[in-house]
Amino acid sequence: MSSFIILQVDVKDLNKLKVYTEAAPATVTAYNGSLVFRGNVSEVVFGNPGYTFAVVLKFPDAESASNWYESDEYQNLIENRDESANVIATRYDEFDFF
Repeated sequence: MSSFIILQVDVKDLNKLKVYTEAAPATVTAYNGSLVFRGNVSEVVFGNPGYTFAVVLKFPDAESASNWYESDEYQNLIENRDESANVIATRYDEFDFF
């Protein structure tokens, strides 16, 4: 079943973030992942998200998603990511119970 990584992002330094966003996609595709969505919060329907930007990545399974995040290629980008933005990254796995 598919696994999704959702990154909630609050930008601190847009120029530094561009370095990260130019390098990160190649690391995702190397682990059979793909970009599903990237965008700004347009409306808060309920609650206070605290973040203004979101990215959703899709991987074929949980192992691929974890291998991507833990890969040397991606880990090498984290210092730049954290300097340029506050980020919460969560993994969601599909399940079939309905």
